Amino acid sequence: MGPPSASSSPSPSDDTIDPDPALYRQTFAHAIEATTISSDGQIVDINNAALAIFGYRRDELVGASLLKLIAPTCRTEASLSIDKNQPARYEITLQRADGSQFEAEIEAKMTEHDGRPLRLTILRDISERRRHLASLHDQQVKLAMAMRVAQLGHWELDVPSMTFTFDDNLWSILGTSAETEGGTTISADDYCRRFIIPEDSDRVEERIVASAQAHNEPNRPNDGRIEHRFRRADGTEGIMLVHTAVTRDASGRVVRTHGVNQDITALRAAEIERQRLEQQLQQTQKLEALGTLAGGIAHDFNNILTGILGNLQLAAIDLDPDHPAHISVIDADRAAKRARELVSRILAFGRRSPANRAAAPLNTVITEVADLLRASLPPSIQLTTEVHPLCPLVECDPTEIHQALLNLCTNAAQAVSAREGHIHISLNYTTPDDDFCQKHPQVKPEHHVHLSVTDNGDGIDPQLLHRIFEPFFTTKPTGKGTGLGLTTVHRIMQNHHGAVSVESPENAGARFTLHFAPAATSASNPSPASNPSPATSPRSRRDPAALVQPFGRGRRILLIDDDATARSASLRALAHLGFNPLSFADPRNAVTHLHQCPDDFCAAISDLAMPHMDGIELASQLSEINPTLPIILISGYIHDQSSRSASAVGIAHILGKPYSLADLASVLRTTLEEAN
Repeated sequence: MGPPSASSSPSPSDDTIDPDPALYRQTFAHAIEATTISSDGQIVDINNAALAIFGYRRDELVGASLLKLIAPTCRTEASLSIDKNQPARYEITLQRADGSQFEAEIEAKMTEHDGRPLRLTILRDISERRRHLASLHDQQVKLAMAMRVAQLGHWELDVPSMTFTFDDNLWSILGTSAETEGGTTISADDYCRRFIIPEDSDRVEERIVASAQAHNEPNRPNDGRIEHRFRRADGTEGIMLVHTAVTRDASGRVVRTHGVNQDITALRAAEIERQRLEQQLQQTQKLEALGTLAGGIAHDFNNILTGILGNLQLAAIDLDPDHPAHISVIDADRAAKRARELVSRILAFGRRSPANRAAAPLNTVITEVADLLRASLPPSIQLTTEVHPLCPLVECDPTEIHQALLNLCTNAAQAVSAREGHIHISLNYTTPDDDFCQKHPQVKPEHHVHLSVTDNGDGIDPQLLHRIFEPFFTTKPTGKGTGLGLTTVHRIMQNHHGAVSVESPENAGARFTLHFAPAATSASNPSPASNPSPATSPRSRRDPAALVQPFGRGRRILLIDDDATARSASLRALAHLGFNPLSFADPRNAVTHLHQCPDDFCAAISDLAMPHMDGIELASQLSEINPTLPIILISGYIHDQSSRSASAVGIAHILGKPYSLADLASVLRTTLEEAN
């Protein structure tokens, strides 16, 4: 169709415009969308936008096959579509002149010109859209994964119908699925009835109603939080944390109520465990602090007891047995020894007593404690024992275990004293199961040996269970208990790398169990008939009277102690034993004196804790002056580090305060015999 002729003029009533081919040509060439015109698969025309996309010149494409623009891998599929000469819309991979490829959306429409079919193809580069979609999909996958890992589930509430729509994660938290439930929706009433613990359902329903009413209260807070117990589809229970929010329109009306539920069952269990461990740590720190304090107090107290015991024993020797004061001195000596035992318990609690452990059977300890208890228990209390025949040896100090077991049995006897009581001591050899170790984390899987004391008393108040091992805590009346019995048991087991556990069902008595790891040897306990009695020390096999007989023969001894009372008692004791002691309160003066006469003394006795210079440093300096001088260290408490340091500087023996005259004589005899 050409331009209108000059002789013709449009009718005034004709408002159409005869199109100008040049106008259409220009419009096609500069169209925004890339477009090609083809006929029978050959490119007839192509606009500038398409040329820019493909990187060809116009003359390189006009007359060429339309397949030239298709990636080789897609040409078979594309040729089928082109041959159909039908409208189509699809996505395909195209190829530029430089060989690079991109994803495109094809929209093809059919037309004709002068009876010739033409294919009008619009090309849209969707590479960027594909990247955005891929990125969006990746983010959705990561979000879904994060929600699964965090045990998060999403829901929406349709307020008019009070119907929830749950995502897959929330159904999974509830232990079911949309397929099982027949869809993604559930009514609020059905949800509360099936999945909320009845005691918590009222609170949850109240929150749901509050969300439903929020659309009438524009000033109501948008967000909420509630924690409640829930029941899974299989009947198991858990704890759910729910965050809710509402979305409002411009007028303040709620357009959507939605929220996120999180299964925090494991988190709450971990918090409870953390709180329990924190309490255990605080208890341990309290014990450590009190142990340190106890050691310091015991040091000073032992100095006092050393003077008291020494002077009482010397007084008993000086007094005639028929003297009226002799009985009083003996009673005072007995009371001082009880005080020494109390300090010994404090030191055991404070980890101040040196360890003396070896592989030993526990059934011997049970036999000794049982024999001791049967002699003192009233007839109304029955004591029974049970020992596993193949129970292995344990690495222990039998004296300390004897003390721990006796403390537990004494407590049990007091718990059942007002009834027909029963105390049962048992020794078992089993591996603690996971449930027991989880309930009592101080017990380790390697603790196979279990020494238990069970009674049928009233049990222990659950509110007090966490305090029973605290120092000086007691439920007994004033004057009836020191509060150190269970604390000492706890400390003894810690020193033995073991554990103590307590179980006390309501009104069903109590069971205290000492847990040990077997000794390195695989030997089991010998039979009771072959159990050797505890080895007695050389001192106890000697005649006590012989130990206090003078044997010093006037030899000189160097005594260094800053405590005047202890020093005075020790001087008198050494003189009674036949020695010629020279004492110093200041260790520096002792060093000076030994420099002047290094060979005058047969031995030196020094306190550990002194001002200016401790006993270990003093021993080191004395040994430099006279390497052959035997040195005895005395102290109210000796910890492991001090023992190692004492051994390193060549100290011959360590004597604990307070010591008796017999103790001092025994150590001196042994030291002088070893020196010769």
